[in-house]
Amino acid sequence: MNVVGRRLMALRPGFPRDYSGNYRTFSALLSYERKWKKTTGSLQLNVTNLTDEENFRYTSLLATGTPQLFRISDPRKMTLTATVKF
Repeated sequence: MNVVGRRLMALRPGFPRDYSGNYRTFSALLSYERKWKKTTGSLQLNVTNLTDEENFRYTSLLATGTPQLFRISDPRKMTLTATVKF
């Protein structure tokens, strides 16, 4: 699990502090290894953003406190790796 807490975005005299929201993502790994005679093979599946949540958050503010730039989290990503060792 990756957790990112809220971040201070702006300090403006006479105004309250502006913070970005916090968010979390989950990753998982599944691995299988098998030996055949003198050869070893393995499969590994990695999944990032397991729950496929879309975290829409701002990354910077204008001087007025209005959000300027936004970021949307990466979509779910699955990677399958096959390895053979001789």
